[in-house]
Amino acid sequence: MIVSSIMAIWNWLFKTKKIQQIELPIEPKKQADEPKGISFDYPEGVPLNEVIKKQNEKEVIEQLPILFIIDAGHGINTQGKRTPDFDSKGTHLKEWEFNIDVANKCIDLCHQKGIETFLVNPEKNDVPLSERYKRINSATLIAKKEGKRVVLLSIHADAHQPNFPKLEWTSANGCTVFYYRSNDKSKVSIEGRRLATAIQRKLVERTGLTNRSWTVERANSLGANFGILRETLPVGCLVECAFMTNKTEANLLLTNSFRQTCAQAIVDATLEYLEI
Repeated sequence: MIVSSIMAIWNWLFKTKKIQQIELPIEPKKQADEPKGISFDYPEGVPLNEVIKKQNEKEVIEQLPILFIIDAGHGINTQGKRTPDFDSKGTHLKEWEFNIDVANKCIDLCHQKGIETFLVNPEKNDVPLSERYKRINSATLIAKKEGKRVVLLSIHADAHQPNFPKLEWTSANGCTVFYYRSNDKSKVSIEGRRLATAIQRKLVERTGLTNRSWTVERANSLGANFGILRETLPVGCLVECAFMTNKTEANLLLTNSFRQTCAQAIVDATLEYLEI
């Protein structure tokens, strides 16, 4: 039994090299096309610490005692999580295509600085929130035992869909960063607010997009009571980089340069929060 378990882990480690950053096309894809991506599933029976170790195969001079937990948001087929059609042919962008690319860019930037990362949901399919909570909390406990500081970053593209399920272009625009605040005003993540405010300011500065200011002027927003922030252990925030239902911003979401800018802003702001 022990030998077979060891062989199963060995075979998995041998087959799954490292998660590769995906290369997405500059132009949106037709609905019928299959987007490129990674096909990594969590193998049954493999300990989470081995998954984290495999995700961080890299050479660094000095590894900092920090773990960035990065959540790539919705899956590729989550209903409604896409732009409206760009043209009569049905060309559109799925939110997953943007999220996973920015997540991987954040991971690359962290690895360059010797920071360990954990990608919560690298699968294409939509991983249930309950499973994502479990992965995040388990990874946090492992990191804490190793004396590491932990932050959670959930990457998204925003949407305004007043007539859902009909998808149409709207004027809502800008970037928004949420921290945890419940309906009970006494329950608020002070550290989460500090992190979210740092990222909000950096995103606005780097992208030039509208500051929607949910992290400051509208701090009482009930919309910040997201499960990914409420049900998880680490200090974290949810980052809405731009609106995929705004045609101007949707075209930005297609570009590699904008994605890189978002990733750099998120990582730089988080390091400032950590005083690194």
